[in-house]
Amino acid sequence: MPAQSEPVWTPQEQIPFYTDEWPPLMIADRNRAVHAFNVASPEGADKVIYYRQWSLSQGWSRPSDILLIDRAATRRPLLGAVADDAGWFHLIFYVNETSGGHIMHTAAPIVDAAKAPAWSAPRAIVQDADAVAAAALIVDGAGRLVLVYGGQGNGPGLYATWSTDRGLTWSRPVAVFLVFGPNRSPYAIRLAPGKEGRIHAVWSVVNERGVGDYVYYAHSEPDLSAWSAPVQLAAREGDDYSANWPAIVAYRDDLIVVYQDSFPATLWTTRSRDGGATWSAPVRPFPHVGEAETPALLVDGAGALHLLHGARVGNPAVNGMWHSVWLGDRWGDFKPVISMQGSEMMYRGRMQPFGPSAPQAVVSQGNVLLAAWRHDVRNPIPATYSYALLAAPELPVQTVPAPAPTSTPVVLDAGVTAVAPTRTPVPDLPTEPGDEMLSSPAVPLLAGLAPVLAVLVIVVIARLARNSRR
Repeated sequence: MPAQSEPVWTPQEQIPFYTDEWPPLMIADRNRAVHAFNVASPEGADKVIYYRQWSLSQGWSRPSDILLIDRAATRRPLLGAVADDAGWFHLIFYVNETSGGHIMHTAAPIVDAAKAPAWSAPRAIVQDADAVAAAALIVDGAGRLVLVYGGQGNGPGLYATWSTDRGLTWSRPVAVFLVFGPNRSPYAIRLAPGKEGRIHAVWSVVNERGVGDYVYYAHSEPDLSAWSAPVQLAAREGDDYSANWPAIVAYRDDLIVVYQDSFPATLWTTRSRDGGATWSAPVRPFPHVGEAETPALLVDGAGALHLLHGARVGNPAVNGMWHSVWLGDRWGDFKPVISMQGSEMMYRGRMQPFGPSAPQAVVSQGNVLLAAWRHDVRNPIPATYSYALLAAPELPVQTVPAPAPTSTPVVLDAGVTAVAPTRTPVPDLPTEPGDEMLSSPAVPLLAGLAPVLAVLVIVVIARLARNSRR
């Protein structure tokens, strides 16, 4: 791959009219706009989902409050945001119920995203989510919405469900991975669409202290009805701080995964050249250290693969947000998006906390890389951002499609099946010494029939009552 000139990043700025310490989830369209979603609690009230736009010519728009979340017991309830080819945004978020966690879905036409009434009434598509909120949502090449989440269905583990009708109905869950040992949960789930309709997934397993113990990979079958046996990519061993925060990208003929492991937390990378069947020995590509959540992986209009990651290097430490480009067989050197020594910086005339972490990033129109991040320090400031022009062609502008007409499904229960996959036995999963695998029975047929049987019972009772009054 020919060398690219280093991008010049704009100075770090706080996102205007933004109070959330966490960066927004961002989606780039093909009409030079970036759409951003975040959650904040104004004056300690219930959490609210906000929408705003960014463009190179106009900067950030004022936010629009689009949805109230009144049962969000987690700091980060917004778990995913995607756009489909039919002109719709889809959001998933987590709420707590007395019987367990729910994952909710709502959708709106892209052209009306700033209007609260345009968003559909949220409904639970998962009613047995794990107490540790974890999920990832993508739209694959066939237009299917695919959700992979931490759940409790047949025991604590990772499950998948999908929709072929823009979220109106969802398949029965398919087990991907069952957690072994007590007080463990899937976390930091990331997905990538691959060849032949497969979905590639990576995730960590965290313990009761929230520390990552393992990093795993698996892929779906093209029809999503079953998943491959999970492959362990990393494990916390000895004095390791954590094994956590994986990210994955399907790039040309390869799968590339980056994650954090060792002590102190350090970025590692591994690659598969056979669709996930085998993986290369892990390589540490950079001297930088520090736990900074999931790195961002994204491809520009010239086909170059970019990585963004928060970390520190040297002694005394230089903190920063760092950028690298894939060189075909390895990562290029880390270059700073922003960096400085210490954990404070002068910002608008006064010292502010500084510790870039948890990047969110998109490529707009093929040649503008926009990144936002939080500061992993005490009393953090609201999320900050920067952008750079890339040595890549601007892609042709495409007008945002008008949304296709939709209809309301007759039944809105989370168990409704859009595509009824054939359940396959959950594969044998790896265990660590001393840990006992939780059992994994197939879903009982009656569980899938329960909503139907309930409706039939109600109908029969109503008819008997009418007959008794005659």
